[in-house]
Parts: sequence; structure tokens; C-alpha cells
Amino acid sequence: VDVLINDASKKPGPGAYKLKGGVDLISGGAFSTASPLTDVDRLAMEAKLKPGPGEYGPLLVDAKGRTMLGRGRTWSKAKPLSDVDVLINDASKKPGPGAYKLKGGVDLISGGAFSTASPLTDVDRLAMEAKLKPGPGEYGPLLVDAKGRTMLGRGRTWSKAKPLSDVDVLIND
Repeated sequence: VDVLINDASKKPGPGAYKLKGGVDLISGGAFSTASPLTDVDRLAMEAKLKPGPGEYGPLLVDAKGRTMLGRGRTWSKAKPLSDVDVLINDASKKPGPGAYKLKGGVDLISGGAFSTASPLTDVDRLAMEAKLKPGPGEYGPLLVDAKGRTMLGRGRTWSKAKPLSDVDVLIND
């Protein structure tokens, strides 16, 4: 502890420095006499900076279409477009029906026509499909030549197959 006291006595303490200018400002403290603004006072001060009723001038446009800022110099002659006028103006800048010419110069735009097609009913469709399938009596008999070959496709070619008879099938099972 003695070492610490000895070390601290060699260092400067409070008030050991002289301030520049020679003025000694160390003289104890003083309480502030300022009164800060309340929230209401602050809002009132901000409101004074904003324009109030009757402080706005109408937005006026001169003959050249420039706006005149100020109070009541001249009446505006502006005629703003309605929403319908804006839509009509936009639509007039876009191509409409018949605006394009087809390549080759063929004009395919003509009146429409009603279809005269009569689609098949379910019964008609089933009848048409049935005509494509063989019916009773449309199968040819299974022909076998002397060598035991079957003839497929109504006499076109002889098959090399050798079918087993019913007896052969029973024996092999």
C-alpha cells in the first residue's frame, strides 16, 4: 500500500493543470436555469412552420402549360382528361382488329360460317367400331395341309407351325 501511495503522490491530481488563456474555470458547478420545451410546445412550434387553412394558393397553369405557384394571379384554363378519355387515348395508340396484313397478301378475314357437321352419337360410334371387327361366320376354317402345316390368313401362305392335337395335349400334361 505504501508503494501505491508513493507512486500516486508523484502524479498530478485535480487542479494541477493551468488552462490555456490563464482563466481559471474551476469554480464549482451551477444548476441550469434552462426550461426545455414540453411536447405540446414543440408540436406548436412545428405547426407554425407549416401552412394553415387559406395559406395555399390554387395550382394555376398559364397559356404555355406552365404552372404558376402563388396566390390567385390568373385562373387556370387546364382541362384535365377524365379516366375514360385516358383509356380512349391509350387505345387509339394500339392496333385493333384488321390492323395487320397477312403475309402473301391473302386476305383471310371474312364472315364466319356455322358448322354443318353432325358428330357421331355413341350408338353410331359403337356400330362403326363393330364393322371393323370380324363377326360370326367371318373366321375361315383352320386349314392343315398333308404335312401338318396350318394355313393362316385364308389361303395366302402355309404356316410352318405343327399344332398338337387334343390327344397330344392330354399325353403331354
